[in-house]
Amino acid sequence: WSDFPLEAGNGDDAASERVLVARDGTEHLVETRLNSIRHQDAAAGGFVLVFRDVTKARQAHAALEESEARFRVMADQTPVLLWMCDARRSFVYVNRSWLDFTGRTLAQETNDGWTAGIHPEDFGPQQAAFADAFAKRAPFVLEFRLRRHDGQYRWLLDSGAPRVAGDGGFAGYIGACVDITERKEAA
Repeated sequence: WSDFPLEAGNGDDAASERVLVARDGTEHLVETRLNSIRHQDAAAGGFVLVFRDVTKARQAHAALEESEARFRVMADQTPVLLWMCDARRSFVYVNRSWLDFTGRTLAQETNDGWTAGIHPEDFGPQQAAFADAFAKRAPFVLEFRLRRHDGQYRWLLDSGAPRVAGDGGFAGYIGACVDITERKEAA
């Protein structure tokens, strides 16, 4: 324990991490925090050393990062245009297929930037239907035209579903768009 600063005046909230091995041989990542106990004259009169096992928290964090990485790989490999918005109706994610379709960057598409590609005739009805679904927190299916990277407007079938946050509250929507232009033209 020689690496803890126990000199007078030191040791206030000094934290570090170390691996401790339990009697059964399992390793635990432990956060250690050192605080001094001060006398009225502010001199250190003793120290408190707290150990907190952070193994499960780190494992959960690593599992979450792996899950997010899997989702992004899967989402970027699908030919379907995927999107996600927050509870304020701001787009926070679009997949690679969406970016390839529009020819725009993620920064250009997030928030409400994606709406710049909606056909002018479809803009009002699409936004009204989106707002109505949002107000009701209901799944929706919409058809509208979106400008492709070559300037051509393509008909999309957009399906959205409400997302729920970890605390059970409304977190926004997640959706998928499929190009149905050929089907619309054939009809």
